[in-house]
Amino acid sequence: ATTTAVALARAIEKIAPYDLVLAGRQAADTDAGVVGCGVAELLGVAAITFARDVQIEDGRARIVRALADGTETVEAPLPLVVTVSHEIGPPRHASLRETMRAAKKPVEEWSTADLDLQPSEVGKAAARLVVERLYVPTSDATCEFVEGDTAQEQAAALVERLRGAEVL
Repeated sequence: ATTTAVALARAIEKIAPYDLVLAGRQAADTDAGVVGCGVAELLGVAAITFARDVQIEDGRARIVRALADGTETVEAPLPLVVTVSHEIGPPRHASLRETMRAAKKPVEEWSTADLDLQPSEVGKAAARLVVERLYVPTSDATCEFVEGDTAQEQAAALVERLRGAEVL
């Protein structure tokens, strides 16, 4: 995440000036959700996260943020980094004509040298975290109910099971 934020911040600085940087809330790999905030930190601007609505007027942004129990509205001066996710609404899909026009546009690629970065500052060489694998964990835990007519009988049966398992 850090190396991604460094590369993106340098690219944004290269195309400066900018008013608003939009970033996704989080990636599908480590699910950390820190790149947008890292970019803001490196650029020296504020970050507002979990945006579900963004309005820009007179050099200020008004952002409605999605919270676990509702929303809140905040304002901040531009330039600004805002992270958005599905709460902002469904994606707009380009028409065939727009897609064809976009395909003809030149794509500029920058090397680490173009961004004034050393190769050791980005990618695997600069990674602070090495991910060995990503997977969906499985659970092989089982649940057993301890039998007994009263709480005291259930407690006694549980103690016997724990002794049998050499936990006690």
